[in-house]
Amino acid sequence: MSNEYPIWIDEAEKAIFNGLSHMDLKTLEPIDFFHFFPLYGDLWVDKVYRAIKKYEAMPEPKKKPIDLLPNPSSIRIILFFFLHNFRNLEKKEPEKFKTVADFLVTALKERCPEDTFAFSTNRCHSEAELESLLQRVDFQQTTPEIVRELGRMYLGASSLVNALMNDVCTDNGIDVFGPYDVSKKFGENSLLLIKEFSRLRSTALWPEIKELPFEKITQYTVYKDVTAVIELVGCHFIIDGKPAQEAMTHYFVDVDGKAVNSLPELKEINKPLFNWAAKIYQRVKSMGLDERKVLAQKQEGHQLKDFFDYVGVHWQPSEEMMHRVINQPLRENLFASEFNEATFAEDFGYNYIKSLYQP
Repeated sequence: MSNEYPIWIDEAEKAIFNGLSHMDLKTLEPIDFFHFFPLYGDLWVDKVYRAIKKYEAMPEPKKKPIDLLPNPSSIRIILFFFLHNFRNLEKKEPEKFKTVADFLVTALKERCPEDTFAFSTNRCHSEAELESLLQRVDFQQTTPEIVRELGRMYLGASSLVNALMNDVCTDNGIDVFGPYDVSKKFGENSLLLIKEFSRLRSTALWPEIKELPFEKITQYTVYKDVTAVIELVGCHFIIDGKPAQEAMTHYFVDVDGKAVNSLPELKEINKPLFNWAAKIYQRVKSMGLDERKVLAQKQEGHQLKDFFDYVGVHWQPSEEMMHRVINQPLRENLFASEFNEATFAEDFGYNYIKSLYQP
């Protein structure tokens, strides 16, 4: 690994600070992950490092990293906690850090060359991909009832993903791409958001969810005369201007490769989303603290399950990882009392990470 200072650190620091400045970091559920991860973080770093080394040693041809890693927002959050976590580890191995960070950032830049860390956009489709999408997707005109049902679908799918994967791994199941200018097709000041729920039937975490009749939902929604901003992760998007019932002009919904666009069909999809979200939430609420800790470790590993499976590394937490957290108190006082650029750079590890590249 090169010791040359990578410019992506500054890009990530700027985008992540911007995103976090609009969040309440004290509301993560079901546990305080910032003070939880350092309990076993060195084992997580080592696990990901070993998987990358196994991948690098595999003969060609092999799948590209971007085809094995999760969606861009999930990669950003894995990297975000990786950066934050590393500073607080008792055992620090800089070369392992550099290997993992370089692997994740290289894949992320390939997927999202523009605004890679989502300072204000999450445009991860090329011009050619967008043009192809606009030609093949059979957009429908909205009605107030359709817009309302699409909103319910987004709420139901988001609730289910949060139940399945908790706050820290939500992005493993939700990403929102855009905004894309589609004025040429839909008229002046038109933009497209692509809302993707990709792991709704995560049976590896929750075997009972196999009864959910679908795996992936993608909403294509076109808005007119509004602005849209996406910060850090896709689910943190803000539409400013007119209400959705006035602004959304066209839509298309894809469920496991099938068009689902009539009002009765949309309502039928929404029913199990809310039902399963409630069931999984109840399961999580019934768990004790140690059970939730192990669940969080499983959810963390599940983010990279496809990559781990490909290289032959077990995605679930090891006995040693679980031993580190069961019956152990969370770390304390890792943050300053105030949140600003200076405290962020220190508390979230950027000052430390930068020092790794000093001669």
